[in-house]
Amino acid sequence: MVYENWPSKTHARGCVCPRCRGGNHLIDRLANRSLSAALRHAQGLESDFGYEAATPAGSITLPGTFSGWRGAITLGELFGTDPPLPFRSKSPPPGPGQGLLYRVYQENKQRPLYIGMAYRDSIQNRVASHFKSVTTKAGKLAKTRMVTTLASLAKTTPMDKWRSEIAKLRAVTAAAGLNAIIKVQYGKVMPPASLPLDAKLVHAFESALQVIERPHSYVGSARTFEADLV
Repeated sequence: MVYENWPSKTHARGCVCPRCRGGNHLIDRLANRSLSAALRHAQGLESDFGYEAATPAGSITLPGTFSGWRGAITLGELFGTDPPLPFRSKSPPPGPGQGLLYRVYQENKQRPLYIGMAYRDSIQNRVASHFKSVTTKAGKLAKTRMVTTLASLAKTTPMDKWRSEIAKLRAVTAAAGLNAIIKVQYGKVMPPASLPLDAKLVHAFESALQVIERPHSYVGSARTFEADLV
């Protein structure tokens, strides 16, 4: 098409009479032609390079590998003065962080309570921040009114009403009871040689494992990221 679908101010078929050549009519006609040519050119480029914006077909494989869950220590051991590596690893220097993930679970229960990442902080610090005022330093459930309230919330709050996975973790831990033994495992994300280890890659593995293992604290609508990355 030579013209776009807007009313033309010129005579049919681009008349070249003196009236049409005068004023702005010729300019309008040239503008129509120029825009049409530009659109055709853009459509041609789109057909040649459209694959750049195409949605990948089939499944997507994350770059790199995950070591799998390793180690298993109690909260008391984790909160102690000398937990084993890499649970107590210190924050790395400026630059790429560490590709550590952690898994919180109740002993003898297959489904985990929580899956998180420790990119620029230790697993010890991350987990301690989750359970502050919920457990004692020995890793036992605190005997407080707040813990009782959290346990009640875990039993009465509908699954789709939770907006924070950390809040839900605290509640389901409180509901597990005084005799529950909570443990923590770690895993490591290793990127391929061609890619650097960055926070988004580790977060992608974290999200994928959350979807696969469906921890009790999982909130599908929550879009959270580690606060220590800011």
